[in-house]
Amino acid sequence: QQQQQKQNQQKQADCQIVADGFKVANGITADPSKRHVYVADANDHCIHVFDRNADDGSLIRTNVVSLTHSPDNVEYDVGSGKLTTSASAFTYQVIRRMLGDSSVKVAGGMSTVEFLPDGSFQVEEVLMHDGSKLSLVSSAVFVHGLILLGSPPSDGVLMCPIPEQ
Repeated sequence: QQQQQKQNQQKQADCQIVADGFKVANGITADPSKRHVYVADANDHCIHVFDRNADDGSLIRTNVVSLTHSPDNVEYDVGSGKLTTSASAFTYQVIRRMLGDSSVKVAGGMSTVEFLPDGSFQVEEVLMHDGSKLSLVSSAVFVHGLILLGSPPSDGVLMCPIPEQ
């Protein structure tokens, strides 16, 4: 009974909304200093950039980075100082796959966002593939000079070399 009471207490946290206006907020990360927070919005094909107030935790939207593809999840890569996100090319394919049509091979890959000293940013499509080996990519990270891609409906993780520029 004590365990049940403890679980109920944990579920009743005093939470507050600190950011809104998303269509599908599907990935959140922060830079190492925790002063900047990034939210991937899959349906709007963008990443929202926030400054975080260290005193009260509130978020102030400072920028919106438009992307070519739908981002799913977002990571801050400490080695490069860039954001990495998975990229799904065709939303209609994603919907069909998520509704259970396993015959649909959803193209996907990785995009990065680099914030430049002048306050602007550079978006790069690092890698895209046709979905034949891993369909519906939902996470993408750099690991020791390689790219790892993951997907909920696919059985495995795809490892790819970083393409030459």
